[in-house]
Amino acid sequence: MNRNTRLAIFAVVIIAVVGVVLSQLASTEPDGLEFVAEQEGFAGAATDHSLEGAPLADYGDDGLSRAIAGGVGIVITLALGYGLFKILGRSDSDQPAAGD
Repeated sequence: MNRNTRLAIFAVVIIAVVGVVLSQLASTEPDGLEFVAEQEGFAGAATDHSLEGAPLADYGDDGLSRAIAGGVGIVITLALGYGLFKILGRSDSDQPAAGD
């Protein structure tokens, strides 16, 4: 395993630990949209949506749900970033030589 691979694995582990730990600090208070809806008096007009029962639909109120939501967010973000770099990036063999 080369140095870059070890560094990448270390970075992903640190990102995952920080994301899962910091997700525990997420507020259980209403977000900005819910707060304004309550202040303006139309929060009661909200209806359930078709994805209400889906996993991570409302993140949940317990620490495990928030940790899972944080972990899933990290995995999705890293996967999308990696995919974009693979699609848009050029390998060393694709680049012209210095003297060309």
